[in-house]
Amino acid sequence: MSRQPQSGDDRVDPDLARTYREQYGFVWRSLRRLGVPDHAVDDAVHDVFVVAARRLREFEGRAAVTSWLFAVAVRVSKHQRRSIARHRRRKDALAAEVDAHRPTHSGDFARQDAARILHALLARLDDPLRHVYILMELEQMTGREVAAILSLNVPTVHSRLRSARTQLRRHAEALRSEEVRRSA
Repeated sequence: MSRQPQSGDDRVDPDLARTYREQYGFVWRSLRRLGVPDHAVDDAVHDVFVVAARRLREFEGRAAVTSWLFAVAVRVSKHQRRSIARHRRRKDALAAEVDAHRPTHSGDFARQDAARILHALLARLDDPLRHVYILMELEQMTGREVAAILSLNVPTVHSRLRSARTQLRRHAEALRSEEVRRSA
C-alpha cells in the first residue's frame, strides 16, 4: 500500500483496492467469529476498510497487512458488540436474531446450525482466547504467525489455544446438557 490519497483526490488507491479484494474474506470471517452478528457483518467489514483507508499512512509495513486488519477488526467488532448491546437494552421487544439467509437444502440447515453453535461458543470465550482460537484453528495460521499478529510470544499463543480448547469443550458440554434438559 504505497500511494497515499491526497485531499480532494477521488481516485481509489489501487493498493487499497487490491488489499480489499484479497482480504475481504479474511476480514468478514474474522468479524463474524469475533462476535459480530450476521446482519451487521457487511457494515463492520466496510468500517474496517474505512479505518484502513483513513489510517493508511500509519501502516508501516513492519507486520503483515492481515495483522493490521485483524487488529482493526478486533476494535470494530468490540464497537459493534457494544452498539448492539445498547440497542438491545433500548429495545426489549427485540428477540433472537433472524438469519438473513434461509437454507434451501437439509445440508444447509446442518451447516447453518453448526455455524450458529460455533459462533455461540466463541462468544463465550474471553477475547484473548477467542482471537488465538480464530486465527489458529479457523484461519489455520501457525503459532508464529499468530504471535506476530497479536504481539505475543509463541508459548503464550499455545497456552491460550489450550485454554480456549478447554473452555470450548466445557461450554459445548454445558450447551449439550441444556439441550437435553429442554428436550426431556
